Amino acid sequence: CTLTVPVLMEKQLNLKFVHNRKNNLSKAGKALVQLRIHYLGQKKTEYKSTGIYIKPNQWDNIKQEVNSKCPGQERYLHNQLLEKIKADFNSLELQANYKNEKITPDKLKAGVKSSGPTVASFYQEWIETNKTFKPNTLKNQELFDILAV
Repeated sequence: CTLTVPVLMEKQLNLKFVHNRKNNLSKAGKALVQLRIHYLGQKKTEYKSTGIYIKPNQWDNIKQEVNSKCPGQERYLHNQLLEKIKADFNSLELQANYKNEKITPDKLKAGVKSSGPTVASFYQEWIETNKTFKPNTLKNQELFDILAV
């Protein structure tokens, strides 16, 4: 009995979160956090929105996360979502490596669409499992659900 172990390819993606890439703040003083995807060996870089908008002083560029200047529950939610996004992309890269396939923007896009939740569904699931919110937070979530449809 022999066990065949696939030969894994080298790392294909370099993932990094970037805040306020375009140096453009909203009227509320917030900017978008995006995921920078650099395809190693292909000289190609893409940016994907995370749907998270925060103030510049709420971003820790070294740790790649929302820092303690962001209110508690919001900070926790944002960082959980960032971890999930990065994990989803790492999982797609691992699957491609396991199949000994080169990852391309089209394959990545197709994999992301079929694998992960939307920002709205992530927050909805989190709220349903952590019902420790004040009434105004839940009211704001209902508004978010209406806008997400």
